[in-house]
Amino acid sequence: MIETSEIARVLPSRAVELIDELFDWANLEQPDPRPQIDSSREPLVSAILEHVDRIPPELIRLPPQHYTEFSISRATIRAAVSQWEQGDRKTKLYKIPGFSQANPVAVLRNALARCPDEAPEPSTPEIEFVVDDEELRENLRIDYGAANRALSNGEWKAATVLAGSVLEALLLWSLQQVPAEGIESAKRELNIKGEPEGWGLHPLIKATERLELIRKETASQCHLAKDARNLIHPGRAIRLAQTCNSGTAFSTKAAVEHVLNDLSRKPGEGKEG
Repeated sequence: MIETSEIARVLPSRAVELIDELFDWANLEQPDPRPQIDSSREPLVSAILEHVDRIPPELIRLPPQHYTEFSISRATIRAAVSQWEQGDRKTKLYKIPGFSQANPVAVLRNALARCPDEAPEPSTPEIEFVVDDEELRENLRIDYGAANRALSNGEWKAATVLAGSVLEALLLWSLQQVPAEGIESAKRELNIKGEPEGWGLHPLIKATERLELIRKETASQCHLAKDARNLIHPGRAIRLAQTCNSGTAFSTKAAVEHVLNDLSRKPGEGKEG
């Protein structure tokens, strides 16, 4: 028996590709002849439903009108399949009564085409302090959600790399909010060359700590993550005879959590404690 966690996730784009492969008239950008689907196509229609059912809920991101189209078309298709499975050979799938004259398979395909293949999982924390860059905020949540999913699946290297990239992006963003004179002062004191956009994780940690953007305890956790991130380079892994494991993954995730906590603090709140 296949456990739920082992069932393959299906992306919306793959479901759209399948519909186009099975029913090439379903693309609503082409002239719609409103074809009828009879019970002989039940295996094909059932395969479409199975793929749609395996799409993670967080990827069904649609405005109300298009979500209604998605919901009604899927329910109409499911009802037809149920009737066919019960031996009803007269039922044909060709329109949604009272809603659309287009075939529900085409309506479903059109709705799925609007869905993204990536989205943060609902449990991924919001990054509300990044208020001026919606795209960055969304990408950070997507990557952090993927890191958490990899962690729960025991994919240690993927979790380490993804969480590490989120960590670097958060530290860089925090420095980009600092006036130029503050950055220059930190560079002089820490003897760091170049601009923050070109720095690695170590100088990012040192500078954000020096500017009190993150706490000392957070910086210490970030340094543990830095060492873990270094293991993704094959040469270093060979030299150290180490690989990414549960320790590297959890330490990097912990660093991200500490940084999120520090950067979420309101102005005037202390960095200690």
